[in-house]
Amino acid sequence: MQTARQTLQHIDNLLAENSEPLHNAITNFEKFSGALARNSDRVDGIVTGVERMTGSGPAAPPSKIITLRAPQAFPGLEKAAQAQLVVPDPTALLMLDTRKILIWSNDQGSSLADTQWSDNLPKLLQAKVIESFDRAGSLAAVAVPNDAFKADYQMLLDLRAFQIAREPMPTAQIEFSAKILNRDGKTIGTRIFQGSAAVQAIEASAVAAGFDRAFDTAARDLVVWGSALIHASGAGQPDSAKSLSSQ
Repeated sequence: MQTARQTLQHIDNLLAENSEPLHNAITNFEKFSGALARNSDRVDGIVTGVERMTGSGPAAPPSKIITLRAPQAFPGLEKAAQAQLVVPDPTALLMLDTRKILIWSNDQGSSLADTQWSDNLPKLLQAKVIESFDRAGSLAAVAVPNDAFKADYQMLLDLRAFQIAREPMPTAQIEFSAKILNRDGKTIGTRIFQGSAAVQAIEASAVAAGFDRAFDTAARDLVVWGSALIHASGAGQPDSAKSLSSQ
């Protein structure tokens, strides 16, 4: 108890000796707080300006997000084959692994401001190729690789171009290669697919429409080619059908 009293007495003495400096510090802090409150709008503006100059501020979210539309019709399509196909993640250059709307003009690259794709381009291509095969109904099933899905074939995609070319007139350009392997890993076919379409204006809705038309051409060709190749290679083995029925 004696030690506690001595400690409290020591604290009282310190406060008494420094009462004036403490009072001044508290007063100055109150003045500073009041000044900040009165000028909060100006302070916020200064902070925002510094963030813009240094690039340390939060990135502004895109105002528009666009996606691709899968083809609806597939003229020249072979009859359905009892085969299952997997489509692994496509490969692509780092430049194409992005959600930006890429624009090329005189060999100089840029992107469309305030607009982006719904996913990175390789993942978007993968999803829309699978959707295209689903809509066509030319195979028993198409999916991404997974342990529960026993595939007869796999399709390897390599994305090579997905951009707007400004010259000689704005054009949406898509190019990718496809390689189909059988269950033994043997290549049964490979081909490059391209699609292009004029873009009426460099703005979100016109760009989306142009890419839809370009992808429609490339995806229809891919589905017709891939389905015919799989059908001709002997699709429809009994174990494939059994695998499908067991899902």
